[in-house]
Amino acid sequence: MSYTIRRAPAQVRESLELITADGQSRKTLEVELNIPRLAGELRPAILELTHAQEKIAAAAGRGGEEAQAAYDEAVEVSHRLLNLIFGPENTEELLSFFDRNEAELLQQVTPFIAEVVQPAVRGYISECRKRAVKGRRHAGRN
Repeated sequence: MSYTIRRAPAQVRESLELITADGQSRKTLEVELNIPRLAGELRPAILELTHAQEKIAAAAGRGGEEAQAAYDEAVEVSHRLLNLIFGPENTEELLSFFDRNEAELLQQVTPFIAEVVQPAVRGYISECRKRAVKGRRHAGRN
């Protein structure tokens, strides 16, 4: 009898339809999520964005260069997160669609991240843990 091993699905394909304010479909983006890479990089990227947003809030009352620096940092961090999830080409398409309004873009893609990306990553991590536990159990029999 042969033992079977199987690779876990590493890619999740999703489509994002970009619809204008007047309800017209402008474009559909094909998004290929690299789940193993996201499993290691998504949470730190989201935390980095959260910290950058907190810096904006803290600097808002002070204005001037500090507020601008906090905003610039948040834009840079948000672009890294978007590139991580959507890839550079789709990120540029999204930025263009939202007229480079990062705040609106993040507001619109946050539900996709929460409802599609994060559950896929959690499922992948859970399966990896199950396989690791199963492997340890089998290793202990020898």
